[in-house]
Amino acid sequence: METRNSHYSPEPYERAFDGWVYACMRSDLSEGKVALTFPGHRILITMDDVRPDKIIAMSNTCLHRGAQIVGGSEHIWFGKSDLVCPYHRWTYSEQGVLRAGLGMSAACKGLELRRYPVEVIGDFVFVDLSDRHEEFKTGGGIDLALLQITKAMGDRIGRDTRHFSCNWQICVENTLESTHIGPVHPETFGKIKMRPTVRAYAYSESYRVASASSYMHVPFAESSKRPDFARHHTSGGFEHWYIYPNLSIGSVDGMTFYVGSIVPRGEAKTEFHYSMYKAHCLDPKSQMICDFIAASMPEFTGKTLDEDVAICEMVQRGWHHRNRGEDLLTEQDIRIEWFRKALPPQE
Repeated sequence: METRNSHYSPEPYERAFDGWVYACMRSDLSEGKVALTFPGHRILITMDDVRPDKIIAMSNTCLHRGAQIVGGSEHIWFGKSDLVCPYHRWTYSEQGVLRAGLGMSAACKGLELRRYPVEVIGDFVFVDLSDRHEEFKTGGGIDLALLQITKAMGDRIGRDTRHFSCNWQICVENTLESTHIGPVHPETFGKIKMRPTVRAYAYSESYRVASASSYMHVPFAESSKRPDFARHHTSGGFEHWYIYPNLSIGSVDGMTFYVGSIVPRGEAKTEFHYSMYKAHCLDPKSQMICDFIAASMPEFTGKTLDEDVAICEMVQRGWHHRNRGEDLLTEQDIRIEWFRKALPPQE
């Protein structure tokens, strides 16, 4: 039986983000504060001005009339700003304590913005949006992976956003399989005739983490067009990690990395915010190859995501979801089924 768009209800994402979520990179806080918008939550992340080694996550919603205190209209905002609500100039300390405001009674002074639990692994900052205060657990060896990724990442080489006119689940499922690379990415992966061969999958029992590694083969005729130092360098592996519900990490040969957040902004509206990094390379030859790959990464990644936007929006317009039997699932579909099991059931 087929039903149009039956799988993509807006309800699961609202509950999917009722728990621990990826927020930002610790290094992002060197720019000041980070303001984030998740379903039902506006979050402000900053370094503690009393304990500089500690990160604070607090509500970014004014206690007075519910206006956003700092930030813009997108999911994420970076910048330096005092905590002054633009609506009535209610002012908060860097700790989120209410200090003053137009028409504020004396009884209000000293009230505090809601605090959110924070967990930091390497450079990755996670925030608990729930009221349950559950222990942060990932599983699947991801804690060690995040520490290794943090150690391997070098300078950031770019940051960008893509807006998808489709359901959040479609975007996530698109990141969880690579067999679409040929038909969906003709101007990027297709041009260099790169073909993925998945070699390993891993999942955590809690459905929080999925990882996959692939061989990305480039035919000799295409690799021979590269500069001398990269000519015989055929990509030996693309590593991908997905941490439920919104963190997507990818790396080509450990020489470049992207870190992205997939965030729903409505039933058929999703934002993908990502940063790109080149790796720390120890020997000169690897550094040359790393620099070559990193130089092309922002443009290549941007074009790839533009193609992803187009296919995901096409799926949103015409998707027919079939209840398939296990015998019809490919290896890539199994990753998608894992994601669906992670989603909270509809009530």
